[in-house]
Amino acid sequence: MRVAIVPALTCCLPAPMDSPEARAMILAVSLQESQLEHRRQLPRRAGAGPGPARGFPQFETVSLRLLLKNPATREHLRHACASLTILPNVPAIHRAVEFQDVLGACCARLLLWALPHRLPLRSQPEEGWQQYLAAWNPGCPRPVTWAEHYARAWQVIGVE
Repeated sequence: MRVAIVPALTCCLPAPMDSPEARAMILAVSLQESQLEHRRQLPRRAGAGPGPARGFPQFETVSLRLLLKNPATREHLRHACASLTILPNVPAIHRAVEFQDVLGACCARLLLWALPHRLPLRSQPEEGWQQYLAAWNPGCPRPVTWAEHYARAWQVIGVE
């Protein structure tokens, strides 16, 4: 939270993007995608190499390409890249997001920003799940783990 999400929302992105809901969703998604343990997508089958997703929020190049093309997110991502001295192109961002956690949090917030709905409240884990599905489009969704990750994220941010 304090080394990635807070700096992303307070230093790299505009103030309206920061909220308890944003902090909780970024953390919940990161827990859901990587358990904050895996910076590269785990192989899906025995013998397969690591997948294309990178960083704790697990970004694939297709999502990054969308962020750079979307008028609602493009300039924000370019600004975040400039702040972090990362070239604002898909290959550079994809390489950087694996270990640059502030950039990963920025990209996660921007994917959520592009959705047409307000972020869910603490009492709305199902809405959080629906927004996660819409923004990440996971190949192997695991709904059984979402409620726990969502509750844990809200607990970590400390908002009642």
